[in-house]
Amino acid sequence: MPRLPAWLVVLGAVLYFIVPWDFDFVPVAGRVDDLILLGLALMYAWKQKKARVGADPGRAGAEGGRTGDGAGAEDPYTVLGVGRDASEEEIKAAYRELLGKYHPDRVQHLGEEFREMASRKAVSLNRAYERIKAEKHFS
Repeated sequence: MPRLPAWLVVLGAVLYFIVPWDFDFVPVAGRVDDLILLGLALMYAWKQKKARVGADPGRAGAEGGRTGDGAGAEDPYTVLGVGRDASEEEIKAAYRELLGKYHPDRVQHLGEEFREMASRKAVSLNRAYERIKAEKHFS
């Protein structure tokens, strides 16, 4: 089951807190369940953010996986969608599959905007593959 975006969960909890659909007519007891739900939604959002940052060590907040040094260093394993323990064959297969999907020539008929996006993605894939190759010493 796909996870809901954290902002959507928090928005739903805030709306539930504001709209008196349940026992909100009871002065104190009516808000207890609302506060519990709001707290759970905020905890969910916090855990989602923590999981995103933990999954990509180079990620710093909403900077798209880049570190704050301006170098644009992305985690190459995340870019290729493989684990750090992946074999050479798995890494090459993932690289070839993604490059085939995002090669600029594949989207040329869709217009300049898509070609530029695909070009940036292809450059990112090439950099990631080269970094892994250098790190693992394979050709």
